[in-house]
Amino acid sequence: MSKYVLVVEDNPSDLMISSAMVESMGLVPITATNGIEALDQLGEYEFQLFIVDLQMPKMGGIDLIKRIKKIEEVKTVPIIVTSARKESKDVKGAVLAGAQDYLVKPLDKQVFAEKLKKTIGNTEEAWKEYSLNPEFFDSLGYMKKRINILSLSEVSMTLETSEQVEEGQNMEFFADILEAQGVGTLAGSVKSCEKTETGYKVKLSFIGMTEETRKKIRVLCRNLWQKEKQTS
Repeated sequence: MSKYVLVVEDNPSDLMISSAMVESMGLVPITATNGIEALDQLGEYEFQLFIVDLQMPKMGGIDLIKRIKKIEEVKTVPIIVTSARKESKDVKGAVLAGAQDYLVKPLDKQVFAEKLKKTIGNTEEAWKEYSLNPEFFDSLGYMKKRINILSLSEVSMTLETSEQVEEGQNMEFFADILEAQGVGTLAGSVKSCEKTETGYKVKLSFIGMTEETRKKIRVLCRNLWQKEKQTS
């Protein structure tokens, strides 16, 4: 049975790239070039996912997301925003409107594929998070509260904090280990929060990350991997 993904994008090149990525995963892309065209498609297919650009003529991405969330038949279908805009206010606006994730253009093919699989819910965790050893790295960070980073990958992070957070909550945070790599404040969506003997173990998925930032974290993960090899 075909799984349909609605790709809403007014830029022909970006529309072609996103559609090709969707198709390479065995999914069927249905395209629209603005919000109005997208709404016309909703009754034609049973969509598994919406991929929505922010800046479009006639009806922009935020307005489209808000309209989708008011339609009973499709309001639970997950939404991923893709945009060249990378300001924190744009990420927050999209998430508050109802988007599950936010990818900054130009899109990274591997990250794009992994995000789609996770959002649709048909894959196991594929990204290895590398453990931080306090002997080699300063794992302290802050998320408007003190946190301790336990492990890290290019797309996610596991941390420990003394306060409980809600699943689905979006948070901004920074940490010494990231700052040393040239990475400033990041945004993440809480995927899980488990009570432990010493506090709460929180799994975050990064949102709105640029490829430049991802490359810096990739270097950090490589350093962690090398330390892991040396001590194993």
